[in-house]
Amino acid sequence: MSSLRFYVLTSSDIDTLIRQFDTLSKDQTTVVINTQDSEYEYEVIGYCERNKIEWFATDSDGTPATGKNAVLKIFLESKHDYMVHVDGDDLITPYGKNFYRAVVDTDAPDVICLYNQISFSRWDEGLLKILNARPDSRSEDFIYFPKKYVPKWRY
Repeated sequence: MSSLRFYVLTSSDIDTLIRQFDTLSKDQTTVVINTQDSEYEYEVIGYCERNKIEWFATDSDGTPATGKNAVLKIFLESKHDYMVHVDGDDLITPYGKNFYRAVVDTDAPDVICLYNQISFSRWDEGLLKILNARPDSRSEDFIYFPKKYVPKWRY
């Protein structure tokens, strides 16, 4: 059976890192800390140590590419056959986690690229009210979006 691991890249927000573990298993996830903020780095290391989560702290030049390359390097040096890269401010749903596991157990492709995913470039409370107006609905017009996953920033 092939080996799959989730790699979460984090640089600045402990809350969005912690929420990853609503879905991801701590023993099947590696946290890659790529930040220029030493206090944040120590905070994440402490969280990972307390929760027995594998972690790596890498050198950061402040660009997203450096963090993504660090994740790839760590994966390539691991014993795992497949990885799912998760930016720390993004989210893998339970469906997504199960999807990736199912794909690995079949004749898995080398790369899966997602498009047309839910994304918010602007956020306000009115949008949350619209999205959550009918939580019992199965309509394609409706998306249930739990409040704990909304972005912290507002316009």
